[in-house]
Amino acid sequence: MAVSYMDVTVYLMDGNMKKFSLNGARHVMESAVGMYLDDDARKAVEGKTYKGVLTTQRKYETVEGFSGQRFDGNFDTDNGKVKFSLLITDPLTASLKWTAVRH
Repeated sequence: MAVSYMDVTVYLMDGNMKKFSLNGARHVMESAVGMYLDDDARKAVEGKTYKGVLTTQRKYETVEGFSGQRFDGNFDTDNGKVKFSLLITDPLTASLKWTAVRH
């Protein structure tokens, strides 16, 4: 699953978000993008049928050719507990970091 938002792409790396509704999953992913853009390390996220926490250690990982910052989620939903990891890629930031490394 991947969602694009403001030229930032969110990939589901690990875990399963099937216990969320489509709108719930989108809300959680958009919250992770907000954390990324605001450089937040932790955020409580709540909807009608779920409540939990997104965290990041601000570490970058590469999975199947995609590189980005990892975010971990731990949620309680009406359908049970959910743990997952998201990878947020940002082409502009990746390009700037690559340029800085090369010089």
